[in-house]
Amino acid sequence: QWRTAALKARNKPESPIDVYRAVPKGVKDINHGDWVTTSHNYAKWHGENVLDGNYDIVKKTVKAKELSTEGYPYEFGYHE
Repeated sequence: QWRTAALKARNKPESPIDVYRAVPKGVKDINHGDWVTTSHNYAKWHGENVLDGNYDIVKKTVKAKELSTEGYPYEFGYHE
């Protein structure tokens, strides 16, 4: 999922990208500076393994230029 999203947005900074974040139950938003993923499956894995299954997955559509990476293919910094 992450590779497909990256290829779709290549050289298209305004391209819309769906991002996901596993958050503690009750959290509703993705905020500036949050780590996000383009893979719903990875967000689910993170929620199950890091948040001990007590989580929701939040989805947001952002512009490709609002994402940054340190080279790890599953996680991106979100900077609106």
